[in-house]
Amino acid sequence: GMLRQFISAKLSDNPYLLEDDPAYADRLKGLGADTLVRAMLDGDWDIIAGQAFEKLRKSVHAVEPFAPPEDWMVFGSLDWGSSRPFSFGMWCISNGEALPDGRIYRRGAMIRYNEWYGWNGKPNEGLRMEVAEVGQGILDRWKGRKPGYIIADPSMWKIDGGPSHAEVMNRVFNKHGFALRKADNSRHAGYLEVRSRIAGDDEGPMLYATTNCHDGFWRTMPDVIMDRNDPEDVDSDQEDHPYDDVRYAVMSRPWLKVVEKKKEKVDRWMRFEEKQDESWRTA
Repeated sequence: GMLRQFISAKLSDNPYLLEDDPAYADRLKGLGADTLVRAMLDGDWDIIAGQAFEKLRKSVHAVEPFAPPEDWMVFGSLDWGSSRPFSFGMWCISNGEALPDGRIYRRGAMIRYNEWYGWNGKPNEGLRMEVAEVGQGILDRWKGRKPGYIIADPSMWKIDGGPSHAEVMNRVFNKHGFALRKADNSRHAGYLEVRSRIAGDDEGPMLYATTNCHDGFWRTMPDVIMDRNDPEDVDSDQEDHPYDDVRYAVMSRPWLKVVEKKKEKVDRWMRFEEKQDESWRTA
């Protein structure tokens, strides 16, 4: 019941230390591990051993909430859960133009602008809601805006003595003209795709999440760790539901980093010592 406030302490907040010891920052960089250097220099302590997304930083990837413009494509991603939480992400794709407040996100960047995390306030415990009830809740959150598609957990199509969860939810969705789409559940490829979008390139990241996506994305994603038995996948025993819905989302819109190769000029003539009349020869 106690109120707490975290105030980050950065090296740049202490100018006197840098004046007395100008080489202090360089010595910190010599600590080796990038995450430890980041913590000491920038006050970013969102680091854990075996972290799956060490480049995910609130200072870079967290953005203030906004309503996507009407000409931006929006879509949803759903990881199903009942006794365990379900995770529903609402995404928009930037067209590269400025928002009303002047902010600009590069063309093609994915932004998680809202979410619905189905937990009871305790880590990894779900709400045990009925499938149709969750479907109606998803519809209500669009507030009349029609998404391009909703990508969903492939396990929802499993038939076990009755209609599948996907069929039940689609009965709710079909009345409004859209349906669930089965997600690509490739775990290794999905992990690499999430990492790739978080890292981005020289122009910046290709994945962001607004600060209001706290219950799911920002509470759990920085803590996702790798599987000790599979170095190419995350540990599926942890609270990874937001990660799964993010993975479904990025796999529905793969992004390829473009690497420009420098063209080298190659001389196709080689100069030889002047010998008789053959001053030049082809190489």
